[in-house]
Amino acid sequence: LIAREGVTGIFLTRSVFDLIMDEDADAFTGLKWLLTGGEAASSATMRRFLERHPGTVLRNVYGPVECTALATERRVTAADCEDPGGVPLGRALNGTSVHVLDGRRACAPGEVGEICLSGSGLVHGYLGDPDATAAAFEELELDGAVRRIYRTGDRGRLSAQGVLHFAGRADRQFKVRGHRIEPAEIEQAARQVDGVREAVALPIPAAGGGHVGTVLFHTRTGPSREDVKAVLARRLPSHLVPDRVVELESMPQLSNAKTDLRALAERVPTLSGSGTAAGSGGAGAGADAGTERAVAEVFAAVLGLEQVPVDVPFIELGGDSLGVARLCARLDERLGVAVPPSRVFAAQTVSRLAAWLDTLPADTPETGAADVRRVPLPTHQALYLWEGVHPDADVAYTCPMAWEIDGDLDIDALTAALLDVQERHEALRSRYLREEGPVAEVLSEAP
Repeated sequence: LIAREGVTGIFLTRSVFDLIMDEDADAFTGLKWLLTGGEAASSATMRRFLERHPGTVLRNVYGPVECTALATERRVTAADCEDPGGVPLGRALNGTSVHVLDGRRACAPGEVGEICLSGSGLVHGYLGDPDATAAAFEELELDGAVRRIYRTGDRGRLSAQGVLHFAGRADRQFKVRGHRIEPAEIEQAARQVDGVREAVALPIPAAGGGHVGTVLFHTRTGPSREDVKAVLARRLPSHLVPDRVVELESMPQLSNAKTDLRALAERVPTLSGSGTAAGSGGAGAGADAGTERAVAEVFAAVLGLEQVPVDVPFIELGGDSLGVARLCARLDERLGVAVPPSRVFAAQTVSRLAAWLDTLPADTPETGAADVRRVPLPTHQALYLWEGVHPDADVAYTCPMAWEIDGDLDIDALTAALLDVQERHEALRSRYLREEGPVAEVLSEAP
């Protein structure tokens, strides 16, 4: 797509960036610049990008929506990827100031505190929620001037040169055997290990109270959990070394492509004593031999599960749109069939997808897209849709327009132009249905 459309610059969330780097790193060929952010960067993935695309400018960006999206940026270098503290978040953009505070006190260079932002990009507050606004925004005297700041809840440190480094979330700390644990320290150390793409440190509830730390990570062709734990033992203080390291094929993700920490936390009590939550050869419960077993094993690997039932939809098992993309790529590798994402959404389960695959000719190299694609809407999109169709809905986003055309009109040319636009833009071919189950977006092929 980048090469065909002549795209020169792109922004991707970190999860999507990592996914494409894993599945097809050459897809970025032709870009002049790439911005990525939204979550802590993977040093190993960024290092691979720079090696594969040395002529493309890679920038790590940071900024919550309360600061109108972006607050800092950093042009990533090879040296940044070797930084033990992770790839820096960089310096503040024009019109924005970054402060690292301990309460109301400015931290010294290198001291970890809460990242706070000020400047013209700050929003006025949260609509209809003065309490939340008062808790997140306040006025402080900093650098000899009274500034209105936003408290991000992120922790970080500023170097003597004014470069911002990320140090995790303030609300994710926990204690293990009397020691205060900052998950970001463990995660940053794990991301320095070659082959580890993502790492999340979570507490494991102890039977008698308290927590035991663990690191969950996933990698396509990376080191074993024993190797990762050995590296962490060399790099971290003993109280930060995780009690267990768990291999996952993929992290559960939210609809915005960020890691779903709540879903990970729900898995923690069920982790096996061996520290493995996913095998590379998981099978479906009750799966038949042949195609169904192969599909079940791919489902299990992508979802990070030991086994998957053959009659439960992929989404209900914890999958998402990025997982569907990964599933299609793995099915292509395993079976030599290019399965379109629309087919996965249509089939949903192992058994139905396997049955469809069995109907294809043996020499079918790839499949075409289905005539209709039905995709369940994420919760926030479904709520937005229902608010829009309510009889008392705000009409702010309704944009009626009419054009008056003077002179002769070539109806055939106009029709062809409109059809071309409709084909190029999926939104013009989308409609929303709720017949059985959750509301879904239905995308039809262009006429």
